[in-house]
Amino acid sequence: CTEFMRLMYRLRGDADWQMSPHFRSDTLSLANFDIDRATEIMNDPLWTKAVFLRDPLRRLLSAYLDKFVHAPNLGLHADYGLKFFHKKD
Repeated sequence: CTEFMRLMYRLRGDADWQMSPHFRSDTLSLANFDIDRATEIMNDPLWTKAVFLRDPLRRLLSAYLDKFVHAPNLGLHADYGLKFFHKKD
């Protein structure tokens, strides 16, 4: 999802396309709309919808490698991953 969102920013010519879309104030999602408008969008044939499915085991491995192996002491990784899964002495 993250890489797809970055691709969309890049395709529209956004200079900050490499920035994490999860921390941008201009990232649009259905959560930005009230329930009536979100329902209208989901039922409108003029809107394009997409679903991305991943193999759960590969997703788990990817998350583990990303959060604990490749950069375990940086930002979100240190604050989240290691905090909850750190070995106790």
